[in-house]
Amino acid sequence: LMQAKRRPGVRNRGRVVRRAFKVGEIDCEIDCLDSDGPGEATGGAGGAAVVLVPGQWSSKYDPLLMAIGEGVLRRNAEDEDGTKLQVVRMTFTTRWSEPFSGYHKEKKELINVISYLRGRMGLDVVGVVGHSKAASVVALAMSELNPEPSSPETFGVVCVSGRFNMAEGVERSIGQEVVDLVMASNQPQLIGVEKRQPFWLTKEMLEERASIDMGLAIKNMKRVRFVFDPSRASCTSAPPSRRLRRESD
Repeated sequence: LMQAKRRPGVRNRGRVVRRAFKVGEIDCEIDCLDSDGPGEATGGAGGAAVVLVPGQWSSKYDPLLMAIGEGVLRRNAEDEDGTKLQVVRMTFTTRWSEPFSGYHKEKKELINVISYLRGRMGLDVVGVVGHSKAASVVALAMSELNPEPSSPETFGVVCVSGRFNMAEGVERSIGQEVVDLVMASNQPQLIGVEKRQPFWLTKEMLEERASIDMGLAIKNMKRVRFVFDPSRASCTSAPPSRRLRRESD
């Protein structure tokens, strides 16, 4: 997607224009390709949208997601018969406060953004991409956002560098001693991670994370084209194949 061609004479040579907006307290930004000169990303004019969701400690300005977003727009523009496409990026309100928890809060925020895009902006959400922590959030959200039985709608879902076994991995970021301290205490612990804002971590937060069943979330998705690609650095217990592809009715 990030290597979309830019051939002379093809309308993908336009610039990307962006507009910020909010869904409640959730910061979002919508991008479109302005092929004919200066313009503004407006939404509300129909067409399709792809939602890009950032990972732990990241935001709507995540360089990877911005590059993927531009690649998606330019690749789509190469198809002269393609549907008008826009890209939406978002920042979770839990960004600094719950880097190792808050999955269910973030799931609700993502569902709210998708509902807003459909209802208020008139966009058909055709795909959702989650990176790192958001890969799990996307899987949880899309397991609940199944299309109506009578709807022809099918989601494209991509989970990049996510975690399949949710009980693992925290100790790599904060150390096993800190994990043991949090699990043994009934009081919140203030955790500091290099170059990151300190945050409070509780036993309940870690237990919430460990209780998430990614296999069940994936199983509950209906009518999706799905790719779950865990990175070796962030996931020690992946499905039998590192890349899990699934297409369902």
